[in-house]
Amino acid sequence: MIWQYIEKTYPDTISWSLGTPARATKNHHYYEKCGFVKVDQDPLIKPEDNSLIFRKELLN
Repeated sequence: MIWQYIEKTYPDTISWSLGTPARATKNHHYYEKCGFVKVDQDPLIKPEDNSLIFRKELLN
């Protein structure tokens, strides 16, 4: 998976956060498969656009 490559490229990173549109359910599935958890709605995005924030904590 590409996400494993990203984590190996930045080994000192202890957490990752990302935003994705709520309607992009395939993205949600992929991020959850990579260990991300949905934590919030993005407050900087207009509510009608409904963007979600996912987060992954790494135990190094």
